[in-house]
Order: sequence, then structure tokens, then C-alpha cells
Amino acid sequence: MSTLIRPVPGERLILLDVDGVVNAAQRPANGNWLIERVTPSDGETYPIRYCPDHGRILTGLARETGSRLVWATT
Repeated sequence: MSTLIRPVPGERLILLDVDGVVNAAQRPANGNWLIERVTPSDGETYPIRYCPDHGRILTGLARETGSRLVWATT
């Protein structure tokens, strides 16, 4: 299921293409990718592997720039 994001005029968006970037499910595991999960979406499941530090960094970036984070992927 996708949701169309309609920004408010003048609103700043940070579009995140997470597959292979924030979600490193296809990369070999190492000490930096601490959390591994399987998440359901539209009746299918997808593996995810991520580093919690990235969430804190991205949230800080959005806060500092007055932007909204938007998940822009499949």
C-alpha cells in the first residue's frame, strides 16, 4: 500500500530511498548493522537490517533543517 505525500507549499522533505542504503538487508552482516527483522507489507514479508544510529542521525538532520522525513521506496 502506498500513500501519496502532499507537501505543504514551502515544506522541506527529505526523501529516503532505503533499500540497500538505510536497509542493508542484501549486504553481509557486520558489527554496525545491529538490528535484523522481517517486516510484513501488502501480504508479503521483507527482510530488514539496519543500524539504530542512522535513525538518530536522520531524525537530527530533519530537526536541524526543519524538514520532514519521507520513506521513498517500494
